[in-house]
This record gives sequence, C-alpha cells and structure tokens, in this order.
Amino acid sequence: MSESLQWTIATPLIMLCILGTIQGGLLLHGRSTVRQAAAAAAEVEAVSQPGSNTGSATAQRVAQAGGLTAVSVQVSRTPTAVDVVVLATVPVFFDIGQGNVSGHASMPQERETTTR
Repeated sequence: MSESLQWTIATPLIMLCILGTIQGGLLLHGRSTVRQAAAAAAEVEAVSQPGSNTGSATAQRVAQAGGLTAVSVQVSRTPTAVDVVVLATVPVFFDIGQGNVSGHASMPQERETTTR
C-alpha cells in the first residue's frame, strides 16, 4: 500500500479520535458544571426565604458561566429539605442526544432561630 493511501485512511480516523476526545471532555465538564449549579442553588435555597428565587438565579449564573445553554431550574421545598434539579444543554460538535445533562442536589432546610 502506498504511503499517500495510508494517510488518506488514517487522517479521518485520527481526526475522529481527536474530536471524540474533545467532545467527551465537553460532556464531562457539562455534567460537573450542572451538578455544581444544583449544589450551589440548594445551598442558597436552604438559607433563603421561600419564593425568593435566589437559588434559581444562582444555578443559572453557575451554569451559564460554565458554558451551558438552555438552563432550566426546578426547586421544590419540604418542611425539612430543599431539592434542586438543574437541566441544561452542553454545546457539542455532534449532537447525537448526549448534549442534555442534569444535576440534582438536596440540602436540609435551615430553621429560623429566635433569640429572646
């Protein structure tokens, strides 16, 4: 086989490996970022008043700073805990359904203490 034919076959395979590695790194970064956004939102919501939406805004800021798009934040409260689910999209080269990521975090609800 001639050397030019070998490079004709090898070059696309090498490019696929490089792009696949970059895309895998983007997905891992997106998963990490969405989990951090959920954890930050849960921490803020655990100490804030119900209905203040500070946790949602925090999650939006963290996710967007990490490069995620189409960020959706769902906050639910019980008397003892705060649950946050963050859904987002990672910008990838080839979107074959892997670009959607989600993160979940729970924190115990901080109780107000009264001093006398």
